[in-house]
Amino acid sequence: MASIPKESLGLCTRVNNLLTDASKDHESFSDFAVDNEDVIKYAFLARAVIEGLIDPKPELFESILGIEQELRNFAEENAGSDGDEDEDEEEEE
Repeated sequence: MASIPKESLGLCTRVNNLLTDASKDHESFSDFAVDNEDVIKYAFLARAVIEGLIDPKPELFESILGIEQELRNFAEENAGSDGDEDEDEEEEE
């Protein structure tokens, strides 16, 4: 496998961590994924780079960089959400 530049590996690590955070609430993540297929595709490709499953081309890192902020926004919006919000709201009524 080719040597990956440190900054590109850092990018993939950040996106992989965002993917992990974003996918904690399965229902919200599923809804997000339906409307943001490219974001999810490149996030999983970043994970594949981290895990050494693919030999990436430089263009891939440009695409991963392009989705980082959108995935970050989603992950931050859903931070702390465990998917039980609907149940909590129903109990309060």
